[in-house]
Amino acid sequence: LLRVAAVASPVFFAHESVIAFLAHEEADDAQWHAFRIYLVAAAATAIANVVAWRWLRGKETQLSAFLHLLGNMLAFAFFVGIGTQIYGVKITPILLPVFVVVVVLGAIVCDLALAVALGVLASITHASLVVFASHQGLVDSGVLDFLPASSLFLPTLALPIGWVTRTMTQGEERLRASLVELDDANRKLQRVQSALQKHVAPQLARMLFSDDAAEAKLEHRRRKVTLFFSDVKDFTVSVDALEPEELGRLLNQYLDEMVRLAIAHDGTVAQISGDGLFIIFGAADFVSDDKHAKDAVAMAIAMQ
Repeated sequence: LLRVAAVASPVFFAHESVIAFLAHEEADDAQWHAFRIYLVAAAATAIANVVAWRWLRGKETQLSAFLHLLGNMLAFAFFVGIGTQIYGVKITPILLPVFVVVVVLGAIVCDLALAVALGVLASITHASLVVFASHQGLVDSGVLDFLPASSLFLPTLALPIGWVTRTMTQGEERLRASLVELDDANRKLQRVQSALQKHVAPQLARMLFSDDAAEAKLEHRRRKVTLFFSDVKDFTVSVDALEPEELGRLLNQYLDEMVRLAIAHDGTVAQISGDGLFIIFGAADFVSDDKHAKDAVAMAIAMQ
């Protein structure tokens, strides 16, 4: 809406400026005076719409949208009023469709109360223009007969459109709230999965969080696996020679590095006992005997 108004109003000003230039010699003093007021108002409207577009992009509120539509509607009414004196033509047939468009836009972008208020103001403005044009003798026959009905039509039109828009907006807000809750749940699940992987082999963690986890059964399977055992040479002697804090730091550093290598080679850490490691290749995920044996040897070399 901001972009359309920011583009349309300068184009309108340029169009009317060209007409004013072409009709300058033929217009009398009264018409030319009216034309100057007309062009000044058109230029002010164009500047206001461009400024609003630059300032309100991404920050427009219900109230600013209402004021933006109202300002442009009143500017249109002013142009029509001055135009009747300049051109002296019957322009009332285009009035109601324009105000209908304004009310529909207001019902879409504003809340229900502001949309109805815009409909009432549009109805008053439309009726005032018709009465003004009738005094100029520029109203088509029968237009005044339909004026009460058309005046009631505009605010009434805002009610169903505004209600539908409000319902859609409320549904969108509920959907947005549900998506926020879903994102929070996903983040919590990721934190749980990350924490679980620190205490359980990644293969088992992936299995627990897979789509088939709910249908998984606890059962025994006969399977050929490759087993790896290791411990640190002369560890018992080192325990006696080190302070507990230093021993704990070195042991944690060593085990972190060994577990990282086990995971990198698709091994499942089955047990850690002091400095001892027990790692299985081929469970829980099984590929082939040959691959698991080679992975175990490659891991052992990397550990050394």
